[in-house]
Amino acid sequence: MKLFKTLLFLLILLISGQLSIFGQNNDNKNEFERDNILAPIVTLFDSMRAQDTTLLRSTFIENPYLGTISGPVENLSYRDASTLDDFVNSIGNHSGSQLDERINTENIIIQSDGMMATAWVPYQFYVGDTFSHCGVNVFIMMKDEAGNWKTTSITDTRRKESCEI
Repeated sequence: MKLFKTLLFLLILLISGQLSIFGQNNDNKNEFERDNILAPIVTLFDSMRAQDTTLLRSTFIENPYLGTISGPVENLSYRDASTLDDFVNSIGNHSGSQLDERINTENIIIQSDGMMATAWVPYQFYVGDTFSHCGVNVFIMMKDEAGNWKTTSITDTRRKESCEI
């Protein structure tokens, strides 16, 4: 009878999701997916610092949307930052101090639903050791046919104050 009660208890735990014998629990799966979504974002910033345009381009779909929102609220401006080619060329052709967009992956907010994800990425931008500006990048990501996350869109804000990441 004790064996029956133990098996029944384990069955109830298994059904209720409190026990997993078939692999990772949901928290581990979510953390694994978070890491997969973050990977191309981190790679994008690493490739900017290294001026590796091939690696930089690999983090995007073919024709992503790149936009910027800047200025004080009363003089808010919105502009398209560039095409992917313009962005990649600006990084590859930059001479002088390193372009360093700094992020803290622990403070990135990610939401995902199947093949789509968004990432709210606070940043600080430096040219060499000199602070330039800060803001937030909003990434829209999608899984490609191979199951890799790619950036479909980045819209960023730019300011000089309140720059905690």
